[in-house]
Amino acid sequence: AAIVSRLFDSALCSGARIVATSNSAPADLYPGGLNRHVYVPALCKTLERHAVAIHALPPNSKDYRSRPRLKGGSGNKESGGSLNSGFVGRNSSIVHGGGSAVKCNDGGAEGSGGESWGGPAEVA
Repeated sequence: AAIVSRLFDSALCSGARIVATSNSAPADLYPGGLNRHVYVPALCKTLERHAVAIHALPPNSKDYRSRPRLKGGSGNKESGGSLNSGFVGRNSSIVHGGGSAVKCNDGGAEGSGGESWGGPAEVA
């Protein structure tokens, strides 16, 4: 909680696009948490400063977490590729580098260990 607002602010200032999900509105996060009065307002100000769109579900809406997983499963190349194709434009890259630093700027990417990945939306 202490670094989320700074992380989001830095990422958004750099032109990153962030897709996040939550069961709570930003102002309702971290209930009863240590120093919540510091962290939650900072996060909300960051979201306001960058005009982040927040889509809230109506109260008592269906909790889809309890539904069975998609046919393709979760966390595999097929489901990851489907998700990525919905968010990644032709000139963007999403790269999973197994924890190494990843540089994405020209349709390809290079990890800190010299390993390379291909074009847009390749999931390792």
